[in-house]
Amino acid sequence: MILRQWLDDALKGSAERQSATLRLTLSCLLLTLLFLSFQLPFLAVAIIVVFYVTQKNVVLTAGIGLGFVVVALLALGGMLLIIKYTYDTPLIRLVASLFLFFWAMFFMRVLGKLGLAFFVVALVLIYAQTFPSMTGESEIIVRLILWLWMSMVVAIVVTVLVNACFIQAYPHYQYCQRVAALCQQTADRLQGINSGEQPVGIFIAEQLNELQSLYKFACLTNSDFKEKSKSWYSLSNLALKSLALAELYHVNPGKADTQQVTRLAEHFRQLATQARQREIGGSSPVAIATADKILEELSQLCEQFRVTRSIAPLPGQTEKPPLMAVDAWRNPLYLQFALKTLLASLLCYLFYTATAWQGVHTIMLSCVIVAQPGLGATYQKAGLRVVGALGAAVVAVIGMVFIQPHLDTIVGLLLMCLPIFAFSAWLAAGSERVAYAGIQFGFTFALLFLSGFGPMSNLTELRDRVIGIILGVIVASIVYLYLWPDSDAPRLQKNMARLYRQLGRYCSQRATDGPPLQIYQQIEQVTELASRFDAEPLASTTHPYRCAVQWPIKESLEVAQRLAILVSGYSRYATSDDPFLNHLAHWLQNYANAIDGEVISPLPVPLYHNPYGDALLESLRQLRYWQPIFPQLTQEHLDGD
Repeated sequence: MILRQWLDDALKGSAERQSATLRLTLSCLLLTLLFLSFQLPFLAVAIIVVFYVTQKNVVLTAGIGLGFVVVALLALGGMLLIIKYTYDTPLIRLVASLFLFFWAMFFMRVLGKLGLAFFVVALVLIYAQTFPSMTGESEIIVRLILWLWMSMVVAIVVTVLVNACFIQAYPHYQYCQRVAALCQQTADRLQGINSGEQPVGIFIAEQLNELQSLYKFACLTNSDFKEKSKSWYSLSNLALKSLALAELYHVNPGKADTQQVTRLAEHFRQLATQARQREIGGSSPVAIATADKILEELSQLCEQFRVTRSIAPLPGQTEKPPLMAVDAWRNPLYLQFALKTLLASLLCYLFYTATAWQGVHTIMLSCVIVAQPGLGATYQKAGLRVVGALGAAVVAVIGMVFIQPHLDTIVGLLLMCLPIFAFSAWLAAGSERVAYAGIQFGFTFALLFLSGFGPMSNLTELRDRVIGIILGVIVASIVYLYLWPDSDAPRLQKNMARLYRQLGRYCSQRATDGPPLQIYQQIEQVTELASRFDAEPLASTTHPYRCAVQWPIKESLEVAQRLAILVSGYSRYATSDDPFLNHLAHWLQNYANAIDGEVISPLPVPLYHNPYGDALLESLRQLRYWQPIFPQLTQEHLDGD
């Protein structure tokens, strides 16, 4: 199943992914031309910097690039000072570097998005340890460190300039295209067309987070967008609310107003066309006469936007996570994570120095790169690193043996590299399940095939670097599994229980003023955890939660997604004296307790006349307990007497 998901993610295409692929490919080709023409070292480092710096829009790319320059300058400057005062005493140099490396990994784990800066510091510190073993000349070591920083600066400048040349990378353009996609999907769902690749709830949660970020950047970078920012903001709110209502109508077994649905769908397609053209002009009236409450609500929203250009934001938006984990200094998990990474890197460094095997210097980098929060994420990235490295090695050998002898100009070399960089960029622009394989593919190819300034013919060097990557992954995987294994199982169980408690509260509130946004965001978080958990080695005898293989994770997520939609629809047709939602709220709270491991007796759920009632009970019948000691839910448990 994991392989099938990987292939699906690798083949999926979208306009945004195509644009990102083009920008990444062009940046890599320009850097290859520049570095080989002027004989600049560390082209492979420049290539991987391109993949890490390139973000979804040019503003983020420039910000991340500036952060990379500053952080790399501080890290390499600190490394220069360490080498200056400890060059003649390798033990002190190693201890000082490992001390800084430990705290870099710690802050990488606890600082969330800012942890990427400390990830760069850790990489620089561990990579610079190979310089003293390359030569005994201190001046050459200093030059290597300075050239390493310069290669990163050149890569960042080229990346930012390339991204700035494409309007598809600007926030205002992306904001308009996303709003257009939401309007188009609303029209499709009204007419029963499933145009999305994700469940609607998760799609809404993801789009909301990205739209909020794009809206801020667009207002800062485009004056025309800023003048109409309130109208654009209202249009995005309209699109998000309408998509949730369209999904409610789609699952309503009693829908019948085909003519009115067609009018509403055409209206949203008109809005989508205007948004694609970055216009927010007028639209024709869409008031309709219908007995369907959902279609009537949709019509009122559209009329409100047409007349006032003002739609309130979605209720229940969650706050941003704190800059640093609240339990950073209390939870030993973060220190254990830093210590495990340090131990794995140190073991690889001892192997590297004891064998005097210069070609396997990539062994230490692997320990840092695959270090992720959670055992599943670590094994997932380790697998992607091995797949990417082996694939790049095969391509490099084919190019070295069969293609390179026929090349005599740099143009021919660039044409040979074009499909390779394009393929790696396509993977890197995909989902997280495949993105790192693309980064590793491009980086390893550049490391193996483009490390010199002339034709490559040494297959031994290629072999050694691939062996270094694989050995590093093996050492890191063993250390992370046997030393304080950090499984996502308890976090997944806790978040799933929280999800069903939120569903219970939503039932008791009878909310009808918008989609259950917080529930959708919680579903998104649990889905991400479940994806990471799938990669954990549950078959290993040392795994602390082997019983978790019996948990109905996928079924529980699917049911939660349907419940959020069906409860929202049920509440619109429920009478004030209908106790069904209150009973359901109590039952879902009990089910959440059962996920946490408490023995409970499910309450009966009475059924009252409502078009969404049968679908609700059918979804509840699919729920199973997470603990093996609990029996599956039966018809009597659900329907009662």
